This record gives sequence, C-alpha cells and structure tokens, in this order.
Amino acid sequence: MRPSSLSSRLIISSAIVSIVLLAATGLVLAGLFTAALERNFDQRLRSELDGILAGLETDDQGTPKLSRALVDPRFTLPLSGWYWQVVPLNPPQGVSDPASGSLLEQRLKPPEAGKLQREENGIAAFYLKDTTGVKLRALEQTVTLPDSDLRYSVLVAGNFDELGGEVTAFNRALVASLVLLGLGLLLAIFVQVRFGLRPLRAMQANLAEIRQGRAEQLKGDYPSEIQPVAEELNLLIQSNVEIVERARTQVGNLAHALKTPLRVLTI
Repeated sequence: MRPSSLSSRLIISSAIVSIVLLAATGLVLAGLFTAALERNFDQRLRSELDGILAGLETDDQGTPKLSRALVDPRFTLPLSGWYWQVVPLNPPQGVSDPASGSLLEQRLKPPEAGKLQREENGIAAFYLKDTTGVKLRALEQTVTLPDSDLRYSVLVAGNFDELGGEVTAFNRALVASLVLLGLGLLLAIFVQVRFGLRPLRAMQANLAEIRQGRAEQLKGDYPSEIQPVAEELNLLIQSNVEIVERARTQVGNLAHALKTPLRVLTI
C-alpha cells in the first residue's frame, strides 16, 4: 500500500485512534486497580485503628497506654513497616507517647494539619515514609480519651510497598492483554478496510475493461455509497459515445460534401 492511498490513510488513522484509546484504557484500569488496592488497604488499617482506639486508656497521670496488644505480629518486629503511635497534642510535662515496638525510638511525622483532608468521621489518610525509606499508607484520627482533657493523635501505618508486586503483576498482565488486543484490532482494521474498499477495486477493473474496449458500461451491484458514482460514470461514458458518433457523422458529411469539389479540382 502506498502512503498516499486511501487504504493506508484509513488503516493509519484507525490504528492511531485505537492505540490512543487502548493507552487511555490501560491508564484508567491501572488507576482503578491501584485505587481498589488502596481502599482495601485502608479498610485493614481502619480495623487496626479501631482496635487501638478500643484498647486505649489513660493511667492516673494521664499517660495513654494500650490495654491489649494488637494481633498482627508485624507491629512488634523492628522497622517492619507496620506501626502505630499515640501522640498527645500539646502534652503537659511527664506525659509520654506510646507506640508500637516496631517503631523503636522513632516517631512518624504526619503532614501538617492544614494539609490533611479528613473524612466526616475525622480520619485522615495519607502517605509517608519511615526512616528506611519504605512507603507507608497511614490513617490518623484525633481523639479525646475518657477521663482525660488532652487530645491525642492516633496513627496507624502499613507497608504499602508490600503491594508493589501485585501492582507490577497486574500492570504487566494489563499491558500484555492490551498489546494482544491492539494487534487483533489492527488485523481487524486491515481486513475491514480491504473488504470495504473491494467495490472500488471492482469498479477500477470494470473501467479498465471499458478502456480496452471489452465492455461498454460499468456492470455489477455496488454499495449505496458508490452506486451514484457508477451511474454518473455510465452516463459520462454514454455521453462520450454519443459525442464520438456525432463527430463521425459530421466527418462523414464533411467528406461527402468535399468529394465533388475535390474531383473538380483534380480534373
């Protein structure tokens, strides 16, 4: 196919549109999958946060403590990427801030309050990194504990990098599927264009027969889109035939009219 041919234009334009749509679809699906993983992860963190809030209490000095340990052992493994902490806001002297054993002596620093977007229940969700560079997904809620006038920032965070393998595997499968779908679409476009333009090739063959004198008019059934073109071409051919016939008649008449004068001149 020549680059300037109608087939090439149709195939190239359709291929470009298909590639753009498939790429957009891939980005949307990847985003939806990541969002679904994020929602499921937030539900796990919300369950842990509820467990912390249910077991949180204060002693006689107003120091918060967790009355029962969390079931997940990762909160006890040092720098496991799974953490919780309870930090008093504007604490008086002597009030400590309990945290999971996995945090050791460090504490997580959430974004500034003005940058947090909280839900109706007061929970804020955000990302941050621990000292080892692990990407964390965190939930934070500000509460006032019973028998205490202090407000506390209760935060629980999980290792979001653990889901990186799932995201990578999904993206690879998605890319492979879209590539196969794209190749199938390109093949379908090629077949469709070749099949759709077949009547034009038939018309070209009929015109070649007319030019070579083996036919007098276009014959055959054409699609409704090009049937008027075929009819107009037949009318044009018929008009040319009539013009040629009239020209022959006029030439014959002229030859007959000149016959006698030419005979006289030759005598």
